[in-house]
Amino acid sequence: MNNSIRKQLARGKRKNQYRLRDIEGEDQPHPMFSASNIKYELADKTRGLVCGGIGAIHTLARQRGLLDAIDKRLHLLKIHKPYHESDHVLNIAYNLLCGDQCLEHIELRRNDEVFADGSVTESAARRSGYRNGRQHGCATQSEPRASASGFSGATPAPVKPRAYAWGSDECRRKCYAPLADALGAQRIPDPTTAGDFCRRFKAHHVETLMKTINEVRVGVWRKQPEAFFDLAVIDGDGTLAETTGQCKEGMDISYKGPWGYHPWIISLNNTGEPLYLVNRSGNRPSHEGATPRFNSAIDLCLGAGFKRVLLRGDTDFTQTKALDDWHGRGVQFIFGMDATKNLVEMAESLENKAFKPLKRKPKYTVKTQPRQRPRNVKEAIVKEREFENIRLQSEDVAEFDYAPGHCRRSYRIVVVRKNLTVERGEWALFDDVRYFFYITNIRSRTPASIVKWANGRCNQEKLIGRLKGGIGALDMPVDNWVSNWAYMVMASLAWTLKSWFALSLPECGRWRKKYKSEKEKVLRMEFQTFRNAFMNIATQVIRTGRRIVYRVLAWSPWLEVFLRGVDAIGRQVNRPLRC
Repeated sequence: MNNSIRKQLARGKRKNQYRLRDIEGEDQPHPMFSASNIKYELADKTRGLVCGGIGAIHTLARQRGLLDAIDKRLHLLKIHKPYHESDHVLNIAYNLLCGDQCLEHIELRRNDEVFADGSVTESAARRSGYRNGRQHGCATQSEPRASASGFSGATPAPVKPRAYAWGSDECRRKCYAPLADALGAQRIPDPTTAGDFCRRFKAHHVETLMKTINEVRVGVWRKQPEAFFDLAVIDGDGTLAETTGQCKEGMDISYKGPWGYHPWIISLNNTGEPLYLVNRSGNRPSHEGATPRFNSAIDLCLGAGFKRVLLRGDTDFTQTKALDDWHGRGVQFIFGMDATKNLVEMAESLENKAFKPLKRKPKYTVKTQPRQRPRNVKEAIVKEREFENIRLQSEDVAEFDYAPGHCRRSYRIVVVRKNLTVERGEWALFDDVRYFFYITNIRSRTPASIVKWANGRCNQEKLIGRLKGGIGALDMPVDNWVSNWAYMVMASLAWTLKSWFALSLPECGRWRKKYKSEKEKVLRMEFQTFRNAFMNIATQVIRTGRRIVYRVLAWSPWLEVFLRGVDAIGRQVNRPLRC
């Protein structure tokens, strides 16, 4: 980032701070929103783009080799007229990154002349193509000729076929090159074509796509600092993806009642990236097929250079048959265990002195003055209507050894005892005790820290919620389980690209502490917040020479971080920046 850009960013920040300064004045007679006499005009030559951050994401995908890797390994199209496999995959991901929610919204981007149709109209493209056609020799159908009055294009005349056809790859490369748009594309696939592409997938094609993305992912990881590879925390969980369709192949009724599918996700907690997504019928159990996927995730992380691996999952993902193998490989794990009768009896047989109070950190710390808590409306209604209410009084933690039936050795069981009071209205009916169990092979940590690590799996629940609501990757918009599986993987690529952009931010130089904090914030940022901060950047798209220039039109709080990321992506390697 050069000095002039830094000065512009500082100037924009000062102007914004001055605009938002505290003003002590008299009562204002008029509202703040006082604009009137608003008019709209069409720009002649200036072309603007709302989602200006898409250029940085596309550059990131190209620099990391994602486009070439998809085209090299995923073979679904016999011929490319005009789209390649990478065009279809990125079309779905970019659609979600730009703020759209479903396949039908691709049509909005398709008809955006700056995003999809270049910096000129189709007629202008053909006119320029005719001019370049004389030079390069493409086979145009007709060519304008000047009439006696000097008007060009009055009567088209046939032209001798040239070496290659109009619209071919060679023609677009030579004739359309000066007319490329914000992404260098003449057009993008329409929603129907995108849906048809999803239906081309077989199960092995989806596996190939996930493997390809993960191989590129390893290259992104290897550019991180040494501390990044200390421990890889891998989480696994399933979720129900309800659908209202009646003709979707593979859907079934779930144990909760709704119809749909039952996908599950394995993710890397360090970065929040989904490593593997598998779509299944709605009536399948959560843990089915989890062991091979966990093994694939372990191989992926160890191959990338991680020193240690930790597996986490709830009670449905406790793979007791695989625990010995994982322990033999040096893999750590923390899984929930069902409160079976024998485990409860073992916990009850422990002496009271074996239990230690479990102290949890507060959700937040007060940075200013503590405020008076508002009235708990929910609890007041529960008491007024005399609903049964379970109140937590205290928590204790203890440990003992236990060998599951499918294991040849014993492992550490950490048990949490929750002391509860069951109330109705103003009356306390009785006290109750419930036990929660976790199985682990980690001996060096205290029981309280094991519980904290296990509860950290809540980030997996947040990721699933973001894939469902923030991105719409689990909307199941196509007609069978394999095509919906393919859509899940392509749509989740939007979240993956967001994580890759965060990982591309450098954290070196004199401001390394600040940069590291900003990098962590972007990595943990909500998807909608990321779109507003890094994608919805008002820009002017300019063609100059052989470059596409995105000219940012307004300052924003995250603009400095965005430009620093763009600069790091352009360098291809994260070298220390002069800033």
